[in-house]
Amino acid sequence: KTNFTPSKATFDVFNPSVGLKHELVAGLRAHFTVGRAFIPAEASMLTGFTTTVVGGRTQISQGNPDLKPERSTSFDVGAEWSSQSTRVDITAFRTKVKNRFISNVVISSPPAPAPILLSVENGLDAHISGLDMEGAQRLGAHLGVFANATHYFNRKERLCSPGPFPACAADGPEQDILNVALDTIRAGADIDLNRLAVRVSGRYVRGRKDNNFNLPDFPIVTYDNFTVFDATASV
Repeated sequence: KTNFTPSKATFDVFNPSVGLKHELVAGLRAHFTVGRAFIPAEASMLTGFTTTVVGGRTQISQGNPDLKPERSTSFDVGAEWSSQSTRVDITAFRTKVKNRFISNVVISSPPAPAPILLSVENGLDAHISGLDMEGAQRLGAHLGVFANATHYFNRKERLCSPGPFPACAADGPEQDILNVALDTIRAGADIDLNRLAVRVSGRYVRGRKDNNFNLPDFPIVTYDNFTVFDATASV
């Protein structure tokens, strides 16, 4: 393409992490980790533009050369109990994200037939906290069962306040982070019969949201809750 100005972005980042595990009594261990991470912007987020027609309305998605990388700090603390045939782990976690990428931000939405203009912006922050639970039990030499679940107490990201691009104010609204389910529960059983191994499992997902890319302005919708069952066997 020759009808846009290419852009260039450079940055430095330092991401330390540390963890600790300590046995409190026989079979019971406490654990703690803390660390930092980052995500760089993709090239298509930084420069260029793409024109699409959605629901009979033209939409232009343009890059934002001023995007900063996402940065996060996370920590978790929990306890694990294990014996010869049983394992249980409960872990609480929290993550704080700065400069989160917010896709499909409406920059302008004039009356039709003028095109809708979309771009990517850095949100102010995101806060994620929740609980992970895992358990496994052997029920003999040939059968084992397992279950794990993740529940989010909070999964919010703050958006930029409406205004001229690329304005972003501290009083912007919050929304649930897209494609992060409120609850995910998995359970199953493993059967081992000499050379034959069989696993039967299920997964339940509740409270996941995403954009509807088939409608103008890409409105946010809530997916139906769903359950998936599967079975595998190997020799």
